[in-house]
Amino acid sequence: ESSIKSNPKLFWNFVKSRRACSAIPSALSWGDKSAYTPGDISNLFAEFFQLNYVHDDPGISSTHSVNNFPSINFGTLCLSQDDIAKAISDIKSSPKLDLDGLPPALIKNCTALIYPLMLIFNKSLSSGN
Repeated sequence: ESSIKSNPKLFWNFVKSRRACSAIPSALSWGDKSAYTPGDISNLFAEFFQLNYVHDDPGISSTHSVNNFPSINFGTLCLSQDDIAKAISDIKSSPKLDLDGLPPALIKNCTALIYPLMLIFNKSLSSGN
């Protein structure tokens, strides 16, 4: 587990080795913590990524800064679970990392998370963030 931070390839090798089983594990352990419910497993993943995600340095300007893009009013745009399912099914499976740093296959194998994804996308659209 400690080498995953320095070698992300180990994480993706582990993910690939588990593809023959359910996309969502029935239990997950990380460090001294274990999770057995979908909500607890999700929270454990969130904690892992929060601790290991590389945060932007506020002192470094980025050409992809939110301030560099015009404000867009999405009005009452609201995505349905069917919209999310269709978008996921249209993703081409590839081991290459996408712009967000995740391989498309990871998202494609997360169809059980359509409802939470819909909530996140709609919250983002309604808040403009």
